[in-house]
Amino acid sequence: MNKSFYAMLIMAFCFSCGDKTKENPSSDEKNQLQNESKIVEIDFHKNQFVSNERQLLNELDSLQFFNSLPQRIFIEIPPEKRNQLLSEKHFNFIPLFLNKPISEGFIMTISGELFMDRKFSTMTNRSFVFERVNSSLVLVNSFKGFIKELRTNGSSIPSDLVLEFNSEKENAYFYCLYNWQDGKYQFNKCIGLSEDKGNTVFKYTDAQSIEYSSDIKLIIEKENFAF
Repeated sequence: MNKSFYAMLIMAFCFSCGDKTKENPSSDEKNQLQNESKIVEIDFHKNQFVSNERQLLNELDSLQFFNSLPQRIFIEIPPEKRNQLLSEKHFNFIPLFLNKPISEGFIMTISGELFMDRKFSTMTNRSFVFERVNSSLVLVNSFKGFIKELRTNGSSIPSDLVLEFNSEKENAYFYCLYNWQDGKYQFNKCIGLSEDKGNTVFKYTDAQSIEYSSDIKLIIEKENFAF
């Protein structure tokens, strides 16, 4: 990793993505949704569908969404294994809007077990953001990374996302904030990094975010972490 990124580590402070949302908030707390954060933890071994997620998977399958993904990073789903692979063991859904049903918009994370990056021989979860427009599902964002945190902005605006991107070229994990703007998620800034597989994460000060975010955004673009 280059010297500028080592300088980031020396200057950085300990990073925490946010406090976990309380399990049983009071009525007053429920009315204060703005600026709350929630850590996202996905365990596909324990994952369960709670709404019409399977119906949404079938809709995407009928649109040939899965087979349209680049085959260099996606294991094609054979017809005889569709019911087995298109399940809660490989797919997780998060509602995009707090005040609308999940069928109107969602963030779908796909287990890295279905993906293979041949260059690095690694498996990384992918996340895709869909919104329903004129009765059709429209893909608005694709991320090659982990969603680590949701930061609510109110009931009518999709939550901000904190994503973890694993750059094997830079030997670092970058933590970046994305905001919903003009109908899609757009890069805001990098808020931290890690050099030990995410075990120790360092938070940037506001000044550090301003200084380093443009360089890290270029890394994200070059490595196709967000598209």
